[in-house]
Amino acid sequence: MHSEESLIYSDADAPFNMSYYGRPLVDERVVRRSGGIVCVTAYALSPRGALKLLVKMGVDMNIPLDLAIRSMIESDELIAYSVQPSIIAQWIYRAGSGSESANSDISPVAIADTVEHTEAWRKIHDSMNVWALKPYHEDAKFRNGALQALGRIAFGDGESRGHDAGTV
Repeated sequence: MHSEESLIYSDADAPFNMSYYGRPLVDERVVRRSGGIVCVTAYALSPRGALKLLVKMGVDMNIPLDLAIRSMIESDELIAYSVQPSIIAQWIYRAGSGSESANSDISPVAIADTVEHTEAWRKIHDSMNVWALKPYHEDAKFRNGALQALGRIAFGDGESRGHDAGTV
């Protein structure tokens, strides 16, 4: 839905090896009209869109925010756009760190002190990065993401400090 309503633009920081409906994207991203969303990572609203969402959520307080937005998009109450590949992604604690249960209060995870746990923390300390992309954000492997920039500021352009490719 709405895939024909799109604009392709140059972006030197776009991930490699991406495509849009079969068209390779080389240093490019696509802004397209969205037919709906699932999960809310980030969004920007016009003042009128914010007012509409505020009123809707004030009336339908029992509906999760992402489903309310989706319903409003599908009924043309809101017009939404998305960017592909993603410019914003959700992060989780790296597997094996013992912090996985802090990613969600729905399914806590208990991690024993194992070889995998020790190895995970060695990698975290080597890269100065405890974060990993959520699995469904694999298209957001940023070439020059915000956390990479902070690592370079803090540690310089060292070999691996803060430069764990694809996960920072």
